[in-house]
Amino acid sequence: MTTHCPPGPGPRESRKTGKSRRTVPVVEVVIDALLAHLAARPSKEWLFTMEEGEPLNYRRWKTGWNCVRKVLQAAENRAAGREGRKPVGLPQ
Repeated sequence: MTTHCPPGPGPRESRKTGKSRRTVPVVEVVIDALLAHLAARPSKEWLFTMEEGEPLNYRRWKTGWNCVRKVLQAAENRAAGREGRKPVGLPQ
């Protein structure tokens, strides 16, 4: 399932250009969880932020993802070794 999120009112004006906006495929369970979260806690603030309260940027997201990916990949490598199979590589 793919959903399109129109630009909404945020704490400040977006600096993104129309060309930099993307369509991101999201599975339905994630959409349902986000909708439930927003229904329970309505807000006009950013949904994904950094510790400083600024919108989450790609660099910070990628740093976090790389850390999580390394941990998950190590667990997958161990499981594959125990099960006698080739490990599945996680996306970069």
